[in-house]
Amino acid sequence: MFARKHSSEYVHPLTPVLLGIAPADRAATAEGLRAYIGKNGPGFQVGHIVPFLGSWVKEGLFRDLLSRLNLEPVSTERRSRECATTGATPAR
Repeated sequence: MFARKHSSEYVHPLTPVLLGIAPADRAATAEGLRAYIGKNGPGFQVGHIVPFLGSWVKEGLFRDLLSRLNLEPVSTERRSRECATTGATPAR
């Protein structure tokens, strides 16, 4: 799927997901997540890109894929409440 200049080059398993997010291609992003899950990729790495999924996380397909990684999007209200408790600044 990805061209490599050298056989020793490493392509991170989340690359297809990121390449789907960049042009806002839901199908490519979902396929990348499915492939990542199929490789038993850890959920903590996907957790860092969930904010870039935006409103897609509310869609059934992405909710299901994220739940397979034991990830649940945090609502803005819940995040604000948690930040108030811990003193952290909410991300925007």
